[in-house]
Amino acid sequence: ASRPQSNMVGSYPQNVVTAYQPQMFTPVLMNQPLPYDGFQQFLMTQNMELKVNLAQISSKLDSVLNISNKGDIKIDDGNLKSKIKTLELRSENLLTELERYEQMYDD
Repeated sequence: ASRPQSNMVGSYPQNVVTAYQPQMFTPVLMNQPLPYDGFQQFLMTQNMELKVNLAQISSKLDSVLNISNKGDIKIDDGNLKSKIKTLELRSENLLTELERYEQMYDD
């Protein structure tokens, strides 16, 4: 099988980009720009990762609040609520970006 030729800059081809495999979260080299389906999958994976992180933070917040309600421990949950809000906003931004790319490629 023949390999596609590309212009070399240093030891890396000019057209090499990095992308992330959805389930492994490790960098991979690709010889062409990420196609729409791959980018959509990347955004959906990032969105899922944010949702998982949000669920973990929410669960930890609930357990911390339960502990603080049982004893004299005073915990400032403002930082945790701020992190949750940040993750919610990132998730919304990824969904908006995904919709924008879907509209671009549907036209």
